[in-house]
Amino acid sequence: MNIFVSSLSFKAKKEDLFELFSPFGEVLSARIILNKETRRSRGYGFVEMASREEGQSAITTLNGSEHMGRTINVAEAYDRPAPNVPATPVVEPVVEAVPEPVVEEISEPVVEEPTVDEVTETEAVEEPENEAELDTETDITEE
Repeated sequence: MNIFVSSLSFKAKKEDLFELFSPFGEVLSARIILNKETRRSRGYGFVEMASREEGQSAITTLNGSEHMGRTINVAEAYDRPAPNVPATPVVEPVVEAVPEPVVEEISEPVVEEPTVDEVTETEAVEEPENEAELDTETDITEE
């Protein structure tokens, strides 16, 4: 049985809890909860006893008693809820379907390229017959 002990002296150690609860039966474990940052006692702890009868006897006798100059509270400890279970149900938002936009196809007029037969003599490019006719001006620069 798991037992919650509160209003403990800040000087109390787990050994003190073992000593306090041992007369009532077998103590499986005892722990004092500490502040993570200061490593100082938070004033409460837990004791685990081997049987329910022994635990109930300890709770009845020790609740409201004095320990290390303080009146302590002793009660049955309850299990924590699972950390991944939300306290309130999660409601998913309702998303309405959005209609897709209508896309109109616009056809452009087709421009036909002239065929080889339609090329006029002025548009025709003549190939040079030898290298002498090639353009000697070039844009090549040496770096």
